[in-house]
Amino acid sequence: MCSAAAGTAACKHIFYGAAGWSGFETLATGLASAPSVASWAVGRLDVFWIGANGRLTHQWYGSLGWRGPESLGGALTGGVSAISWDVNRLDVFGEGVGGTLQHVFLSGLAGSFLVDADGWLPGRCS
Repeated sequence: MCSAAAGTAACKHIFYGAAGWSGFETLATGLASAPSVASWAVGRLDVFWIGANGRLTHQWYGSLGWRGPESLGGALTGGVSAISWDVNRLDVFGEGVGGTLQHVFLSGLAGSFLVDADGWLPGRCS
């Protein structure tokens, strides 16, 4: 869920468990886009959004609870969309400067986000 309060967008999380609905917890503030969520494994959530600085931002939930956020760089101007099409695989797409399609991906074999054919490394979009 996203909300806007006093002009600052925020990402909030709520879940349903054995005891019913949890309360809302704020994961991040200062979002410049709606978040996108994907899961590449049981018990794992990955949330992506564009930060106020125009950079792709990532926060994740796993066995140690919520971790991050971390900046993955880039220079994004539009929304982001995350998808997982296999275990240990995440792809994130975003609109870059000039309407270009930008892409980063995570392969569980490497354990970190990797450059794709377009040359997007954390900290740089091309």
